[in-house]
Amino acid sequence: MGLQECKSSNDRYKLMCMKKKTAMIEKEENNFNHIRGSRTFWEAIKGYGPKQVNDLISKEDWISHYSEIFNDDREEIKIKTVDELYGNIDSEITEKEVMFAKKNLKSKKAQGIDQIPNKIWKDSPPSATKLMTSLFNNCYNAGKIPISWCESSYSNL
Repeated sequence: MGLQECKSSNDRYKLMCMKKKTAMIEKEENNFNHIRGSRTFWEAIKGYGPKQVNDLISKEDWISHYSEIFNDDREEIKIKTVDELYGNIDSEITEKEVMFAKKNLKSKKAQGIDQIPNKIWKDSPPSATKLMTSLFNNCYNAGKIPISWCESSYSNL
């Protein structure tokens, strides 16, 4: 089925749904317009309650149906794990990772509570990268970060 045929089929389906919805609304309006008392009102309302289904589908039919739907003859796709993609991610943070993160900071973003612009972090010397790496690893190994890192400020525009 081509793209044009698919669009045309989709348009016909939407039109059919719209016509059925309009017909249903007209039918409901007609039913409620002919109500002449509380008894007929409550009978009409009762028709909108939950419907009881008597023709239950057996468990075997469900299993058969979904087995057919999910019977997939395509070749199995191998999804790589995080470890396969990136190696052991539970290892300590490296200076290379910190340098990469510094390099990718956006320069024209507002500074945090510490009032240090990202440009300063980006242009900091290698010794600062070494100190930052040590600090991040200490936080990582302890499983804690300074509370001040959780603080933020904002201003309404």
